[in-house]
Amino acid sequence: MTYPCHPYQLTVKRQQVHIFSISKEENFPEMDTTAEVAAQAVTLLQQGWSQRQVARTLQISQSAVSRIYRRHQETGGFHRRRGSGRSRSTSERDDRFIVSTSLRNRSTL
Repeated sequence: MTYPCHPYQLTVKRQQVHIFSISKEENFPEMDTTAEVAAQAVTLLQQGWSQRQVARTLQISQSAVSRIYRRHQETGGFHRRRGSGRSRSTSERDDRFIVSTSLRNRSTL
């Protein structure tokens, strides 16, 4: 089976795993792991690879591999959960009203 994804392509054949780097800039590491990288990490861990081996292969930290696997066990998915940041003080309707009012009354500013 083959998992086409960016920035890697993962091919699994009879317990042999080959990962080909498509394009990844070494000077600018990614801040968040994508769902594709998370799927690759979980696949490798389920095949018996250590977290350290997976981290080296996918060029992410060992703690990131640990978080990915824990999240997969908790939720069964690969996507990040929504953050608990500050809640919105205005609704989308209020935002549209503010924009339309400011555009309508440009001369009074």
